[in-house]
Amino acid sequence: MKNLLCYVLLALTALVGYRVASEYLEDNRDFR
Repeated sequence: MKNLLCYVLLALTALVGYRVASEYLEDNRDFR
C-alpha cells in the first residue's frame, strides 16, 4: 500500500511541476 501512495505522490508532483514549467515558458514568451 505504501508503494501505491508513493506513486500517487510522484504523479501529483510531476503534474504540478509540468504545469508550473508550462506557465513559466509561456511567461517567457510574452516577455520576448
